[in-house]
Amino acid sequence: MFIFNLDMEFLKEINVDLILSICAIILSIVSIIIGVRYNRKTFNYTKEQNKLTLEPYLSVELDSFTDNRYIIKLVNNGNGLARLISIYYFLNSRKHQDLIVLLDNSIEKIKSELLMKESNAFFIDGLGHIGSSKEIILFNLKYKENFDIRKFDEILMNVKIVIKYENIYGDQKRLERIISDKRTYKDV
Repeated sequence: MFIFNLDMEFLKEINVDLILSICAIILSIVSIIIGVRYNRKTFNYTKEQNKLTLEPYLSVELDSFTDNRYIIKLVNNGNGLARLISIYYFLNSRKHQDLIVLLDNSIEKIKSELLMKESNAFFIDGLGHIGSSKEIILFNLKYKENFDIRKFDEILMNVKIVIKYENIYGDQKRLERIISDKRTYKDV
């Protein structure tokens, strides 16, 4: 009974306003902590999503159906800008920045059936950019009307293209692909 009386007396002395004030302060502090923590998570999630939204998505595409031309082009299918750092072609462990120079010996067999060949290497110094939904022609080959394009495809089956680029955040990316085989697309 004595303990019960002490508790009751203690409660009588405590002011109701003081109890409500302390509860309001505790509730405010807990709300601030929860709000800051939730906002930080939301901010980081939003920042990550924005970064993914502005990511370039480069692909190497072949076009051999128009005007007796075989065109190899670099296309940005993403929403962000890609700054091209380097483009290299590999054939039998040889590395070169110009596809025509690399293929010169291989093309000898079909040279009489070709009308024109050109390679665009104007951005290889690392200063080129490719915007969203834009394309750059890497290689343009014009051939005679009766030319069997499979001959050129066979040559390109051994050529690998490696493109290094970075997004607007400075993250470096790499695209590797065997030029004439669309199934080997690899974005690292």
